[in-house]
Amino acid sequence: MDGFYNNGFGYDASGEPDYYTLYQEQKTKEARGVFSRCHLSLFLYLLIPSALVFIAELALIAVLGVEGYDAFMTEHSYISVIFGFAPSYLIGFPILYLLTRKMKTAPMTKRKMPISEFLALFLIAELAMTVGSLIGEAFNGFISTIIQKEVIDYTSELIATSSPWLILPIAVVVGPIIEELIFRKIFFDRFARFGYGISIVVTAFAFALFHCNFYQFFYAFFLGLILGYVYARTRNVIYPMIMHMLVNFLGTVATLPVIGREAEFTKQLEDIMNGLEVDMASFIENAMIVGSYSVIMYALLGGGIAMLITYIKKRKFKIPGAWEYQIPKERRSNVVFVNPGTIMFFALAISLVLYSIILV
Repeated sequence: MDGFYNNGFGYDASGEPDYYTLYQEQKTKEARGVFSRCHLSLFLYLLIPSALVFIAELALIAVLGVEGYDAFMTEHSYISVIFGFAPSYLIGFPILYLLTRKMKTAPMTKRKMPISEFLALFLIAELAMTVGSLIGEAFNGFISTIIQKEVIDYTSELIATSSPWLILPIAVVVGPIIEELIFRKIFFDRFARFGYGISIVVTAFAFALFHCNFYQFFYAFFLGLILGYVYARTRNVIYPMIMHMLVNFLGTVATLPVIGREAEFTKQLEDIMNGLEVDMASFIENAMIVGSYSVIMYALLGGGIAMLITYIKKRKFKIPGAWEYQIPKERRSNVVFVNPGTIMFFALAISLVLYSIILV
């Protein structure tokens, strides 16, 4: 377009329509609407179930009183799990789906992923989870120091104190399926019209903020990047679902038997160092269980580091493909974040984070 003058308002110097600029404006506006609508559906996914749970808790307090409510929830711990997950899955997800189901999606061609590549990316995902967890713990410690109050990861605490038979289907099966349908299938398919890179990053960020927990934010973001890459490579949601399930299994159910043993082993080790007698058979058994688990985790981390270096050196993270319209770099942050749906979702998620820190 040599000598073509663009005044930025959709018309050239002669007053004739600048169709290229008009097209850009139309597509940019359309992209802003896509991000806004998807994030609005996520806002409602969080808001409506949270409001229903809050009303249910107020009703129980009104009937049982505060002490009676605390005793009831302690005695029936499964109620907390139901309150924490069921409303979102049974009410929030259908609302989100209804709001997004008729939105235009990018063309999809499914590709198979060799098991060797899947395992390599799984190791990278485990590494990402570990690094994110360390950052989350440090950040929580920093916040706890500032507000002079321990910041608790209530989701992890709920999982640790609940029956494995209740956590297994929710955290390892249902949760990953629902979350991958939302962030990788529904959202990614709609965002991918404007580029795979932006789709991976935005869905990972929304996935992290969706957890409404500073501790989980960092590892959820890093994990979301890997899951988004897996989906972009295959355009088959089954792959990120399976990977998400494996990651959650290792982080929840697989660790439950070790947590108690680790605490017991630490206490026994302290007693030995203080010259106290301990049951040596129990001590050796605990040492073997904790040691074996540590060896497995360190092996996974080592494998993750090796695979990450390999992928970076060979530039394997590049994703071939074309998209409908690429948002100009200078406008991407404005298009993605400065729209009603995104602002509402961010405001609600951050409010829930602050509520869990300050008031709970």
